[in-house]
Amino acid sequence: MNQLLVTGKIYMTPELKKKKVAYKGYLLISVFIVCMLVSYYIYGEYQGIQDEKLAQEILSSIVAGSPEDKTMAPSVVVYLDNEEVGVSGDGIEEIPVDESISFIDPNVEILQPLESQYVATNGKTYDIVGIIRIPAIELEYPILDETTEDLLKVSVCKFWGPEPNEVGNLCVAGHNYTNTRAFSQLYKLEKGDIIEITDLSGRTIKYEVYSHYTVKSSDTTPTSQITHGQKEVTLITCTNGLKERRIIKALEVEE
Repeated sequence: MNQLLVTGKIYMTPELKKKKVAYKGYLLISVFIVCMLVSYYIYGEYQGIQDEKLAQEILSSIVAGSPEDKTMAPSVVVYLDNEEVGVSGDGIEEIPVDESISFIDPNVEILQPLESQYVATNGKTYDIVGIIRIPAIELEYPILDETTEDLLKVSVCKFWGPEPNEVGNLCVAGHNYTNTRAFSQLYKLEKGDIIEITDLSGRTIKYEVYSHYTVKSSDTTPTSQITHGQKEVTLITCTNGLKERRIIKALEVEE
């Protein structure tokens, strides 16, 4: 009667040895690739945080100051009748006023000029044309003066059109990140939402969203400057699939 001998060892043929070596190689390569991807992701997140800090640093630095920082003149010039008060000459007399009394008309907008350039701690100079705010998605960024890949990493950029708040179609481009940076939240905007643009003179104009759609990346019609004398803003970013462009159109709100 034949006996079946069972052992705990497997006889290693040359073919099995080659497969074993190959599997070890594949495993090491897989581990290396995973480590590289994780490192790349961590670096990307870190760099994104640094770029966001730089954008907000630029934003806070280009604002020349708030209306509350401006002081009133210590006196007011009053024109009087020479015959009534006996003032000779040009009939001008300075009368001290109570500095605790505010003479600012709440219905008059006080313009705050913006700085057009900022030299960052990294030694680079950034040229700015204005500020964009979108309250509905809590967005506020400086608008850099041109669109390049390096500048888009820092903030949103002027892509085409006139200077902010001038007649024409101001096109502003921004990256669509996987977080809340730049224009990644534009998909949430709806008709009627407000976009605020502040130019270098400090003037802020509100624009109301009237259209939200996507186009192919090769379609340049959203940048058309035919606005029939109106002031328009077009926001441009990529869709999540990167094959199309998300377009937000807004027109000036007539106060």
